Amino acid sequence: MQCQFGWGMQSLRRDTSVPDFLPVTAAELARIGIPARKIPRILRQLAELCRSTPALSSRKVMLRLAKSLAALLP
Repeated sequence: MQCQFGWGMQSLRRDTSVPDFLPVTAAELARIGIPARKIPRILRQLAELCRSTPALSSRKVMLRLAKSLAALLP
């Protein structure tokens, strides 16, 4: 959504203390057994969790959360 001031609304809620990358990749998620159809949604959820709680940004924690999220998704 573009604002009348010339910048997007996403720039207002971006937290600059959180890095733009995740410590896990789609290939790693596939390697631990997560189906390919679930990977994009899990990556989005992990990114949101990482933005909201930077303490969750370690690779080990992200992989454990990814397995839990995969079990919850249909």
